Amino acid sequence: MWASYDAPPAKSFHVDFLAEAIYQPRDAFVYAASLNQVEVVKRWIDKKLNIDELDKDGIHALYMAAQNESLEVLELLLTSGANVDQQQENGKTALHAASTWGRVEAAQLLLVHQASIGSRDNDGQTPLHCACRNGHDAIVQLLLNSGVDLFVADDLGATPIDVAQDWQRLDILDMLAGMQKDG
Repeated sequence: MWASYDAPPAKSFHVDFLAEAIYQPRDAFVYAASLNQVEVVKRWIDKKLNIDELDKDGIHALYMAAQNESLEVLELLLTSGANVDQQQENGKTALHAASTWGRVEAAQLLLVHQASIGSRDNDGQTPLHCACRNGHDAIVQLLLNSGVDLFVADDLGATPIDVAQDWQRLDILDMLAGMQKDG
């Protein structure tokens, strides 16, 4: 008998995944994308599934692939026509996810596919706001190198500089101050 803290047998993932796919196919597609399940995602794309559709929680596959840095699935979705700037119900894009979670390779891939560096979520926050809040220096630098606007304010009037200051992200504040002097 498996104790509650033990890992379940390997085949239970497949059984659970199959049950999920039968009852909530959209949710299972998003879940597969988050786990970098390339073959599963390919099969669903081949069946002409709308890859930009949101699941029951308002999340889309590209966002989850970026959040979990599922790079193979991210590339597959992008080359299969996924909208690089598709927003979730909360307005966040895949670049917001990569910026929030510090997923540098995912952010680079999204930028190669022309993701909007100025996209705003429902609170008016950009990917730069997210990276500043969470202390992801490499993402901040990547966005700065891409020409992001340092002075864009969210719905509460906070700029990325304000966010970095509020969260005491000193390295990021130094980076942003350097860009202000250069720019």
